[in-house]
Amino acid sequence: MNPDRTLRWLRLHAALRDTPDRDALFNWFPDPTEVFDFDPDSPEVVSCFDAPTAARLFETTDGRASEIAETCGREGVAIVTAEDPLYPEALRDLKDFPLVLFARGDPGCLADENGRRKLALSVVGSRNASPRSLALTSEFCGDLAREDIPVVSGGALGVDSAAHMGALEAGGVTVCVLGSGMLSNYLMDNEPLRRRIAEDGAVLTELFPREPASRLTFPRRNRLIAALGAGTLVMEAASRSGSLITARWAASLGRDLFAVAGDRNAEYCSGTNRLLADGARAVFYASDIIGFYEKKSAPARPVPERARPAVPKRKPAVRALPDLDADEKALVAFILVNDGCDKDTILDSFPELSVPRVVKILLSLESKGAVRSDCGRYYVKW
Repeated sequence: MNPDRTLRWLRLHAALRDTPDRDALFNWFPDPTEVFDFDPDSPEVVSCFDAPTAARLFETTDGRASEIAETCGREGVAIVTAEDPLYPEALRDLKDFPLVLFARGDPGCLADENGRRKLALSVVGSRNASPRSLALTSEFCGDLAREDIPVVSGGALGVDSAAHMGALEAGGVTVCVLGSGMLSNYLMDNEPLRRRIAEDGAVLTELFPREPASRLTFPRRNRLIAALGAGTLVMEAASRSGSLITARWAASLGRDLFAVAGDRNAEYCSGTNRLLADGARAVFYASDIIGFYEKKSAPARPVPERARPAVPKRKPAVRALPDLDADEKALVAFILVNDGCDKDTILDSFPELSVPRVVKILLSLESKGAVRSDCGRYYVKW
């Protein structure tokens, strides 16, 4: 990427990381880095941001961004912006998806060779987990890894470490999402594990390189863990556990939620038991999860011809919109005919379009008011 664009993305990230909704920015600026070409009091900027946010945006400087970029280059930390093909597509389901990620290893390991997201599973649980839960976590994640299902967790002690180790020992891929900067001195006992994770998977964080961990950074980290997995497995959690924050994020994103039942009289698993009572899917082996996704992805059985109801055909055409180019019109028509679809379906149906091109088209269509996104699916707005 052009170094100047990287600096602009870093400036955006520094100013907007805690801004909960990016829709206004992307609606006004399909290329968000162009915001810096406007004055702080211009109508475009005023329409996107409140006064404090706009002030933060223009207080950031290329000088500070350059320092961060130089530190990352010197320490072997990759800067992955939201327009980078290696950026994990699953994170875009978040309203406040990170505009920049810092990475070691392969940030594209959650995508296949065609750039489409893989089925991955997020695994969370107690830092002070029981020996039973640690053994089960390692077994679960080893079995998932052998089925080429990447394991996502938080790199902490307890269940997180057991999840990463189980996947690694099975020769699989695992992703660690940190609640601190890549170069902070948090939990240095686990630094060897993080280095090993980066050999075949990735260590990711949205925090700047030397930013310390705090009580606020871990809940925000948990939303990334939930977003990266097709589902979240809670191995062991008490009633007041950070793992339950991840579970709530998973539910809000429409992700599948799994839990392992524990002793009903034990506080250390009261949180997981409550998740099960509230509708999480109980699992006893990794094969329960694997079978769930195999069944979920299986094609529907065809309806016998005589029983198939007559459905009027819809023309795969859209009304004339002079401000859309040919690719944009084709995608709008496809989304309309399918009554909405996700990005992977579009990529499968338009193999001639690259992942970055599809992302750019969808952002442009949203900014023009032609489509809207909802939980990872796109719908025509008229």
